[in-house]
Amino acid sequence: YILPQRLSGFRLDKALVHLINKTSRSQIQKIINDLQVKVNDLIISYSDFKVKENDVITVELKKTAALTMQEADIKLDIFYEDEDLIVINKAAGMAVHPGNGNHQDTLVNALLHYTRSLSSIGGWERPGIVHRLDKDTTGLMVIAKNNFAHVHLADQIQSRKLIRKYKALIWGVINPLHGIIKNNIGRSRTDRQKMTILKFGGKEAITHYSTEEIFFNGLVSMVECKLATGRTHQIRVQLSHLRHSIVGDQIYGNNSRKINYSPPIIQKKLVDFKRQALHSWYITSKWKIIGISCFSSRGYVKNNLMSLNTIKELLISAAKKLRLAGISLENLEARILLQYASGKGSEYLLSRGEEEIPLEQRIIFEELVKRRLSLEPIAHIIGSKEFYGYEFIVNNQVLIPRSDTEILIEAILNNLKASSNEHSKPSFKSRNIATQNITMLELGTGSGCIAITVSLELPNIRVVATDISKEAIMTARQNAAKHNVLKRLQIIYSDWFNNLKNQKYDIIVSNPPYVSQQSTTYISLETLKYEPAIALFAEDDGLAAYYIIAKSAKNFLKKSGKLFLEVGFNQSVAVIEIFSKYNYTFKQIYRDLAGYDRVVLFSIE
Repeated sequence: YILPQRLSGFRLDKALVHLINKTSRSQIQKIINDLQVKVNDLIISYSDFKVKENDVITVELKKTAALTMQEADIKLDIFYEDEDLIVINKAAGMAVHPGNGNHQDTLVNALLHYTRSLSSIGGWERPGIVHRLDKDTTGLMVIAKNNFAHVHLADQIQSRKLIRKYKALIWGVINPLHGIIKNNIGRSRTDRQKMTILKFGGKEAITHYSTEEIFFNGLVSMVECKLATGRTHQIRVQLSHLRHSIVGDQIYGNNSRKINYSPPIIQKKLVDFKRQALHSWYITSKWKIIGISCFSSRGYVKNNLMSLNTIKELLISAAKKLRLAGISLENLEARILLQYASGKGSEYLLSRGEEEIPLEQRIIFEELVKRRLSLEPIAHIIGSKEFYGYEFIVNNQVLIPRSDTEILIEAILNNLKASSNEHSKPSFKSRNIATQNITMLELGTGSGCIAITVSLELPNIRVVATDISKEAIMTARQNAAKHNVLKRLQIIYSDWFNNLKNQKYDIIVSNPPYVSQQSTTYISLETLKYEPAIALFAEDDGLAAYYIIAKSAKNFLKKSGKLFLEVGFNQSVAVIEIFSKYNYTFKQIYRDLAGYDRVVLFSIE
């Protein structure tokens, strides 16, 4: 160092305090006593030596110092490391150095366990520490592994060449959206643990800020803060002074503003967040130390609330939770929930795994996953289920459409196609079938998925659908309106055939309740808990509904009419016997993809 005129006549120790940033007078005195300081090539061993303008002061720092503090086996998130530096991603709740009764669980204790190569300029309590983060602030910190690195970093901070950027989630939206906060900060006279904005005195504090995202109609916003100075609690104090305190700040928070305009789960998450949502995400510096000319690092928020997690990270995390809860197809379900929360399609999520999900969507996604972990069916969570290529509204008043029931649709379409003398191979979509005068009755329509799908596949068919549940009828009508078939589909309240007129139909179809009351152990917990029992269970070993249909269906079938019935596991033989007793003609069995009997076709001839 060449002594500037402004320090001429100062004591050596006092001059060095001004020249070497982030060092105390006692630390400088120790360096002098250790014979590490020269003035004009002469070793000076006493601190009150007077220096004058243009004196050349050389500080020959020892590489490291003896470190005697207690170690702590705490895993560090190492972001970058070389022979001079360690850049760590500090976790929340970790104090940087010992103090206030905590002498063993700090970052310094963890660093000493990791390496003994740390700078000593900061003193025995702060080896390697050049700058600090508050205990509950997360993110990047630069650690000096030797005294040379420490001095250079300290000089960068003092000359404002070390660029430090933070992301903060704050209450409300700052006006203007971008700007500079400039004021003086000092210790509060009423609470010595806090810093405050001072009209007179204190130290100048400068922060450049930029609003990046606004959430929940301005309830909270994400801002980036770039430090031009490094005062204690600088960002927290300045934002609080503007009445836009950081979410979760327990010291400077003024988050009493109304939050009634956001969903309850989001309100609760914001209010319950108990530490400042502040993250050091970017540090860059240009300097010269043993082969290093430039150091730059970028790190995104990894904490609980502020996280802008990538699509891939969210899907992996959610799938793991679902798998541990015993939910199969966990990857598919995680993707469906994220599609619903983000509004993005499956192809988008699969092809852009490194993109980040905004905070608002992430909070919604986490709540959806939590609901699924309680075994709420995914169809109920998102409010819909695909059936035969169409989306249907579902709720806890109707049975969730199953893919096995699509066999009913294929059986009807293929049978009609064969009857219309079209000899081409049956197609999955059979809109060309001649159905001008064909009528169909569905018993127990539930969500309406069978009746509506047939109406969509066969635009000229006339369909009547019944159900005993008024709530189910309401849902079926919603689905009919959704698919624009209300004018072609009559949905009526009826206990089986009771409210039907003496009209006869070409087709009667039903997926009746067929699970035995004694077979609940074979039904999933989510089905038992969330789906209507009236649509699942039947007496007489699950065959009661088939007896009812067998007794009356022939009174509503035209001559040569067809009756399509879905059956449960190992029920086809019993169902055929029941209908044979009532003089129906068994025609065919349709099997599902697993090879089990799923649909039985009867006729009256």
